[in-house]
Amino acid sequence: MQAGEGFRGTKRFVVEGCLGAGGMGVVHRARDLERGEVVALKTMSRVDPETLLRFKKEFRSLADISHPNVVQLYELFSEGDQWFFTMELVDGVDLLTWGQSSMTMPPPAAIPGDADDYAPTMLADGQAFPRFDSLRPQPMTGPPQQMPRRFPVRDVARLRDAFRQLARGLIAIHNAGKLHRDVKPPNVIVTRSGRVVLLDFGVASDFAGRGGHGVDESMAGTPAYMAPEQASLRRATPASDWYAMGVVLYEALTTRLPFEGSAPSILFQKQRGAPPPPSKHLEGVPPDLERLAMALLNPDPRVRPTGEEILAELEGERVAALSTPVEAAFVGRHDQLRALHDAFEASAGGRVVVMLHGPSGMGKSALASRFLGELSAKQDALVLSGRCYEREAVPFKAVDSVVDELRHWLSRLPREDAAAFLPHDLGALVRVFPVLGHLHVDSLYPPSPSMMPPATERAERAERAERDGATGHELRRRAFVAFRELLTNIARAYRLVVHIDDLQWCDADSVQLLESLFGGSKAPWLLLCTHRSEDAASCAPLADLRKAIAKLGDECKAREIDLRELSRSESDELARALVDADDPGVRDMVTAEACGNPLFLAELARWANERVGSTDDAGHLSLEHVILDRVARLTPEARLLLETLSVAGGPIAQSVAARAAALETLRTPALALRSARMVVTRGLGNDDPIEIAHARIRDTIKKSLAEDRRKACHAGIARALAAHDTRADLDVVFEHFLAAGDLESAKSSVLVAAEAAEESLAFLRAAALYRHAIRLRAGALGALHRKLGDAFANAERLGDAADAYLAGAAHASANEALELRILAAEDYLKSGRDERGLSVLVPVLEEVDLPYPRSQKRALASILWHEAKLRTAPLRRRLRSPQSLRGRDLVRIDVAYAASTGLSMSDPMRGADYASRGLWLALEAGEPVRTCRALAVAAGNTAARGEGGRKRAEELARAAQRIAQEIDEPRTRALAHLAAGIVHFLLGEWRGAISELGLADGSLRESCRAVAWELATTQSWSLNALILVGDLQTASVRAPGLLDEARGREDRFATMHLVYSTCISRLAADDVAGALEIASVGRAGDPGVLTAGQWAALLSACSVDRYRGDAAAAWQRTRAESKVLEKSMLWQSATVRTFSCYERGLSAIAAAAAGHDRRAALRAAEGWARALGRERLKFAPALGHLIQAGASAARGNRGDALRALDAAIPALETADLGYLSACARHRKGELLGGDAGKRIVEQSSAFFSQQGIVRPERCLAMSAPGFPS
Repeated sequence: MQAGEGFRGTKRFVVEGCLGAGGMGVVHRARDLERGEVVALKTMSRVDPETLLRFKKEFRSLADISHPNVVQLYELFSEGDQWFFTMELVDGVDLLTWGQSSMTMPPPAAIPGDADDYAPTMLADGQAFPRFDSLRPQPMTGPPQQMPRRFPVRDVARLRDAFRQLARGLIAIHNAGKLHRDVKPPNVIVTRSGRVVLLDFGVASDFAGRGGHGVDESMAGTPAYMAPEQASLRRATPASDWYAMGVVLYEALTTRLPFEGSAPSILFQKQRGAPPPPSKHLEGVPPDLERLAMALLNPDPRVRPTGEEILAELEGERVAALSTPVEAAFVGRHDQLRALHDAFEASAGGRVVVMLHGPSGMGKSALASRFLGELSAKQDALVLSGRCYEREAVPFKAVDSVVDELRHWLSRLPREDAAAFLPHDLGALVRVFPVLGHLHVDSLYPPSPSMMPPATERAERAERAERDGATGHELRRRAFVAFRELLTNIARAYRLVVHIDDLQWCDADSVQLLESLFGGSKAPWLLLCTHRSEDAASCAPLADLRKAIAKLGDECKAREIDLRELSRSESDELARALVDADDPGVRDMVTAEACGNPLFLAELARWANERVGSTDDAGHLSLEHVILDRVARLTPEARLLLETLSVAGGPIAQSVAARAAALETLRTPALALRSARMVVTRGLGNDDPIEIAHARIRDTIKKSLAEDRRKACHAGIARALAAHDTRADLDVVFEHFLAAGDLESAKSSVLVAAEAAEESLAFLRAAALYRHAIRLRAGALGALHRKLGDAFANAERLGDAADAYLAGAAHASANEALELRILAAEDYLKSGRDERGLSVLVPVLEEVDLPYPRSQKRALASILWHEAKLRTAPLRRRLRSPQSLRGRDLVRIDVAYAASTGLSMSDPMRGADYASRGLWLALEAGEPVRTCRALAVAAGNTAARGEGGRKRAEELARAAQRIAQEIDEPRTRALAHLAAGIVHFLLGEWRGAISELGLADGSLRESCRAVAWELATTQSWSLNALILVGDLQTASVRAPGLLDEARGREDRFATMHLVYSTCISRLAADDVAGALEIASVGRAGDPGVLTAGQWAALLSACSVDRYRGDAAAAWQRTRAESKVLEKSMLWQSATVRTFSCYERGLSAIAAAAAGHDRRAALRAAEGWARALGRERLKFAPALGHLIQAGASAARGNRGDALRALDAAIPALETADLGYLSACARHRKGELLGGDAGKRIVEQSSAFFSQQGIVRPERCLAMSAPGFPS
């Protein structure tokens, strides 16, 4: 490592000069290139493990303290062998120098006394000084000085204010559980503005048992300012710091120290009593300041005034502490404490990891501290407690402070005991954790034969590691092994507990080290990690650690403790502990307002306690009052930041927050608010987020702002986000401009935001923004409505898209209005809003000379006429670009396509009419996209005729695919695949359908927008094909989610056409209630009309009836719908006709088997079986055989049933109807019986199980009824 004086800066920090040097460090002026600010940068003056340990401790002692009168530390760094930390650059002079500017006469040339009075800070153990009873006062050295006879300070109020600020800084430190231990004039700086700042925490320590090993009782500080108890190695307390402040005050009042002489003499005199009062030296000393100085210099720390008493003397006010009190009450959490103790007991038998997490402010650290404190009473327990600090950039940051604790513990052991724990490869471990370097020095080991060889060997290993320069990877591996060995050795002798707090700030290297600790040795120990639950997802290393622990399985017992709000009884208990008032009403109000949040409860209690005996009415006690009171005590910069964040409403980048609040630097106010637990940050970079810590804080502050101030915050945030140039923030920019009342900026930003949302595929967000744009009239209304419709179409919300297009038509030119009306009509129809769609479509058809047929007969006549013309028309013609064609001709083709696809399911006859008209027009025009589109629609319509239309359908589909390949446009290519898939399906070629439909689905999803209808069509046909081939497992995974999406976007078309596949999937899962609900969705509409979707819903409802054993209902449904179905255009589809006959036959057999109108039902079933035999579709006879088998079984004709099954099974297998084939084979096995039958049943049962069918017997009753059970 390099010493501080040799520090030359880093890529981020440029050194601009040296500000000073002391016994432990060198402070530089440096420029932070990343943040664009000047900072003070401190490096170590000496390079050794002890100095490094104290250097890190100095930074960490202030990590959670942010106070105007305490120097603000920023970040701790380790880069290579260089360790340094940054802090605010305080521009000022020390307190006494500042005080001299208020004196009535120049200060003396020198202050009487020995040079040791201002000696550097010393740190020593109990043997550093001789015994006090051997010391005698020493005479003053140097010539006598002429002292002023009257008190020399003109501005007493100014002096009093300086010490009031110093007191506040010390109170903040003490509230954080720290002692400064070196308060003296050089460590108290006063800026030009009069701000007092306490510096240099090089010998700071914990007190009251906080921290890993209690109180640091070493002698530390400067003799002239050191409290008597420090010099005598008694326990230092906050009173020790107050004594040092008393020395500084005495010196400021008199220009001399209270005790003079050499360092030992001064320390001796302090043990004997108090110094003479300042008025013995000067006249006119303010009595209150003299009284305070003498009280602070009382040799007995127990009678020195407290911080509150000091402030009362200086200013007559109460302390305004932002930090948590040291001795915070801990109550409740009995279940969680028990879980932690259970984990500790379980660790006796192996490694245990506990992840303790919860929202900010829930008391995770307090719970862990209580648990670890209870463990400390156990003789055999060793707790190594550390913390991961957000503002540290050091290697292995999650483990670094644990290693510091480990080093502290080892250094206090007898040498022989410490040596027994050390790993063999200590040198590698020291390279990674330099603070452990003292462990292999010769002084650690006793000069005994039994111990020297290991020590020598380890020392040699360390030297060899330094000398051979092992590769980074190898050295790291060895260090990991050595660390595991060290902990394993300790765990064999002690019940080891390692605690890491705030693990949300961990790094990847720490995670890999922790992972390595669980490998190899299986020594028992407990790892307790705490972290904020809201950061679990955003911290990748933490997620990786969780995964690694989960992979260990039984090798490591992992436990979770989720800490949430306190119960009412726990809140009452905490309120009783914290609230001073005897009035139970006050405690009840505190409990009620806190809503179980321990942090809020503590703040409410503190607020109530500060007002005990005041004129404030307890009835005013509310969390809002507490929050606003806290805000009022903040610095102006912190208030500006807090108000800005409250208006922001969520996390924003730290650089944006600074710009929005018009702050030169965000760091100091942000750290103050973070220390006050009013904001949370997730990193230190300019782009890392910052936000209000709790919604109640945010809402209270925002509500308190005047309207003008709130608008100003919105404007500042909007401008800052716009300057930040992050496209993800554009919609937020608009919202803030709008809230600020800056309508012109809002208009320009809303369009940019909407376009950016579309580019990022956030179509619904884009639609919301276009609606704002329309309300603001941010452009031509026709064009804005078109963009709104496109956004909704891209989001697959066709009904909303149609509304937008239609509204835009009222603000557009004639040609644009016609185009928008066409789009509206098409999307209304494709979304299942048939009545609304026809009301728009019919007038459009009239305008383009494509009149709407007034009857089905006229539609049929038109179809026959156009098909006659098309039979002689070549399907392959010269293709032309749309620019070479008349606009009206293209519009007519588009209208015909909209009508053909929109009406295809609700009115197949008229849909087919417009398909034939559209194909004729498209072929005449020769525009490739429209021609391919028309061919695709015509192919599906033609294939519906069955085998009679096969040749023509295949010809049309091939023509569409040829054009799609030529122009290579994704949407056209998808439509060609869709047409081919539908042709395959309607002709009974299920595998071919699945393949082509899969290609269509992929192209639509990956490369197309505004294709909701096309996707719904593709998905519904594909799912039906999957069910028919017997792949119910895949269909069951896909169908429910697709139906939920369709219903969520209110897509009636997609919903109707996904009903059958989803219903069958629910029945396979034995979800009868779900299947019933889904089947009912498709039955709405005109009872005299049967659309394709309603037909699918009818089949679904009949299937549910048979599945649940209500055969009569199924039989009734089929008979009720027979006439309507046979009169509809659907009956002309061979596929619809075939499956309708099959479903009627199933329901008839089920009814007969259940004893409902048995003779008529069986006669009807056998009639449908014969009808299926007459159908030309290749799979129809197979279904007829299955129906005949069921009817024969229902009649009790076993032989006829078996013969029918023998005909059905190969036919079903040839037709690739895998599910029905399994049903037929199962029924055959049941009829056969014996071993042969059993084998067949087992095979079919295996199929049912593989496909996730929960109740095969019910599915058999649904799909192959009539057989004895």
